[in-house]
Amino acid sequence: MTAVAIRSAGPPDTAGIARLLEACFPEPLEARLVERLRIGDDMVYEAVAGDDTGSLGYVGFCRLVLEGEKDIHAVALAPLAVRADRRRAGIGQALVETGHRVLRENGVDLVTVLGEPDYYTRFGFSAEAAKAFRTPWDGPCMQALPLTDRAGAAAGHLTYPAAFGELG
Repeated sequence: MTAVAIRSAGPPDTAGIARLLEACFPEPLEARLVERLRIGDDMVYEAVAGDDTGSLGYVGFCRLVLEGEKDIHAVALAPLAVRADRRRAGIGQALVETGHRVLRENGVDLVTVLGEPDYYTRFGFSAEAAKAFRTPWDGPCMQALPLTDRAGAAAGHLTYPAAFGELG
């Protein structure tokens, strides 16, 4: 087995990412969401994990708007997927950590995720930090991670891209 490489995703990865998302989730909603986010130019960063056997994982981060806070750059982690036969091997962790590093380097202040708290708290996400924000999905699975000190004091309504509403 060769080493897993994490890299930015590009147009040649589109079909492989769609296949991976369709294989990892019970319905094709995530694949359609990613496609709609790209069409709306709402994806801020996408990364793929792969080796000589092909695509093993994917993470995407899309743009959010924090109403009233023009200087806070926020994104949502949506989605994260790892091929079933390669889960629990650190691929998801590598994708998320790479994403956070790239986002910090590019001036992003805040990341949110709607996901399993037992998984995402290992990256510093917390439901407590998310309580400062209003989203359509408020609750214990909505979590936030400030990447900068500025984000730690931010609060308000987070607006998600139209693609989230288009899926019904």
